[in-house]
Amino acid sequence: MKYSIIILFLSVCLCTNAVSQKKNETNSWMKFHGLKSAEFVQLGEPGKLNMNKSPYNISNLETFRKFLMFSPDSARFIDLDSYSLALETDSAGKYYSYGSDIDSKVQLISLSDSSSITILFCGTLCYPEAALWTSKNEFEIYGFHVLNTRKYIPTIWKVNTELNTMTYLQYKSYLELEPKNYVQQVRLKEINFISR
Repeated sequence: MKYSIIILFLSVCLCTNAVSQKKNETNSWMKFHGLKSAEFVQLGEPGKLNMNKSPYNISNLETFRKFLMFSPDSARFIDLDSYSLALETDSAGKYYSYGSDIDSKVQLISLSDSSSITILFCGTLCYPEAALWTSKNEFEIYGFHVLNTRKYIPTIWKVNTELNTMTYLQYKSYLELEPKNYVQQVRLKEINFISR
């Protein structure tokens, strides 16, 4: 009985922490770009995800651990950065990077078999800036779609790994100017991005 109460207490704390984390990350991204959650609308029905697995280089885990988004049960994590970002540390242990590739890939990594599922691959027409688990099997990716006319549409990709679906939400209006860089100014602000 005593252990059941402790487990229940820890579960409530973890769920409360996850909800608090979600609210903070969502609010941070939206506030940074001056967006309102009520202005996002769903586009069509959820689409099916290709859940094919590929091997994942688990050595990325050590380099990027601080910047990975682990699921509530810590069995999986979202990797937004290792595909496109060359990250190094100096002799003092400080992170630095000489920039990133124009392409980006959001990967879902399973620790049990070191496998990767590509959730989102973006060239120049979209870019993810942040991600957050909303439950054990669901997470959201925050970023932008870029129209050929260089107009930027704030976008939320909602992923459900239990149903293998992705739902697209886009902002009712677009930005005329290129948005400030949330990745470098907020999410990865500990990294010194060096211009070449």
